[in-house]
Amino acid sequence: MTQASAGTMQDTAEVERRTRGRFKPGQSGNPSGSNVSKRFTELFEAMLLDFGGELSAVERALLAQACRLIVRSERERDTDACVRLSNASARLLATLRKKQRQPAPGPTLEEHLRAAELAAKAEQ
Repeated sequence: MTQASAGTMQDTAEVERRTRGRFKPGQSGNPSGSNVSKRFTELFEAMLLDFGGELSAVERALLAQACRLIVRSERERDTDACVRLSNASARLLATLRKKQRQPAPGPTLEEHLRAAELAAKAEQ
């Protein structure tokens, strides 16, 4: 056996050692999917319904971030980190609630005065 072919065999053995036990590209080690992503999806869909299902892209991003923080806080073992994550998600959700509660703008002063004038003229 020549030195070149021995080097090639060594390289092949090294590649096999590194790739052994790995999954094929695009495959997961968990065939049923990630529990974290499943929990995130359930939480996001439930909260989306709570907010009426009609959110802008920015509001959806805020809701997704809040859901990620909640999922992380549920898995966190450090109580301080859990509290920080929970508080951050609560602030994001409060921001979303505040945007949802803003009433639609009513009539302007000009429109109100015009309506009052028309009502006064109708009475005469």
